[in-house]
Amino acid sequence: MPYGIGGLADKFGNRYESRWLVELLIRLSREQILSVIHESVDADGIDLQLCNIDGIKEFHQCKGRNAGKDYWTLSALNSHNIFSYARKRLDSDERHIYKLISPRPCDAMETLIMRAKNSPNDPMKFYESQIKAIHGINSADIEKNFHKFQEYMGLPPDDTPSSIVSARDYLVRMEFILLADTEYVKTQLTDRISDIYSSDSKGIYDIFVNYTIDNNSFICL
Repeated sequence: MPYGIGGLADKFGNRYESRWLVELLIRLSREQILSVIHESVDADGIDLQLCNIDGIKEFHQCKGRNAGKDYWTLSALNSHNIFSYARKRLDSDERHIYKLISPRPCDAMETLIMRAKNSPNDPMKFYESQIKAIHGINSADIEKNFHKFQEYMGLPPDDTPSSIVSARDYLVRMEFILLADTEYVKTQLTDRISDIYSSDSKGIYDIFVNYTIDNNSFICL
């Protein structure tokens, strides 16, 4: 079901983002991460930024819907500037990680990420064994989508070594997270909050959402 347009779309979009924010604040409460920034001044499309215990920063973008469609395509993601936002953050530090959170899948993106992360460290072997459509091992769609990804990330969409190395590096440092947009997710979150705090879990859920949104704050252990 699409959110529609205007105020209603903004309302539900913010609700979806807030649930992911609560997920991160639960991790913060458990000392699994060091800090969370909600929509920093220089966000450039990034909704949330976190710092892991090891100091590695992650940049998260939440997309509740793709108009009225039940899935994302690479071109649809590109039309929302997802790849330009991701590249800016990934290029700023070789350890940075970018994550897209959505209730709608993108099979093409998820496949490329999975193949990159499960591939040999040698980028050219990755391309030959996981991407290139040869001898019926990989489908032509996988190779086509890989070249689309290269193009959308500002790389030459071909099999030149430098472009393949960069594309694989981007994919390894990206993640597509499926998070349902349902009340059940909120129930799961409040249940996890009750495991940490003895107070009213629903009240703490609201505090997590409203305090951070109202103060646009940086929260750290």
